[in-house]
Amino acid sequence: MSDVFKRKTEKIIDQDYNAPQNIFLLSNYKGHVIVGRKIKSILNIEGKINAINCSMITASMILGFLKSRKKFGRSIEVVFFPLTQSEKIFIFDEIKKNRLIDIYYPYRYRNFVTNKEKICARTGWIYSKKRKKILSQGEEHYRRYTKKDLSIIYLLIKKYTIQRVLLVNFYIN
Repeated sequence: MSDVFKRKTEKIIDQDYNAPQNIFLLSNYKGHVIVGRKIKSILNIEGKINAINCSMITASMILGFLKSRKKFGRSIEVVFFPLTQSEKIFIFDEIKKNRLIDIYYPYRYRNFVTNKEKICARTGWIYSKKRKKILSQGEEHYRRYTKKDLSIIYLLIKKYTIQRVLLVNFYIN
């Protein structure tokens, strides 16, 4: 991994009225911050969601290790040490197993003319049959991962309990 930091850095230069909300950071990967950028969602391409992006992140969206980032006026600059495709896949596979890595989106989209952030209406979303289907797909996605995570936690607790019982029995006998 130390070779990565010897590479020539690359730079993202963007404006807060383009698509800065696509830039994400993954913190706490072996003491480093990873920078990535979302690409157009396959769910949008297939017409399953209205938004250009969805919450899914893939290995190809990872760009590299963050060197620096700054925002001045409406401009955003992110400098990073680039990763090869095989490094991205390796790191992504490790990240998927580690629930302690945080993802955050440091930049918000702002309207070019008004310089205001786009937000949902106070009244919430307009309900429709199409939106119901889209929301349901998201719920299914979260449900699958929740079941998977909870089953892992259950197995760890069960293993720990069995080990503890064996240890107690060992000391009693």
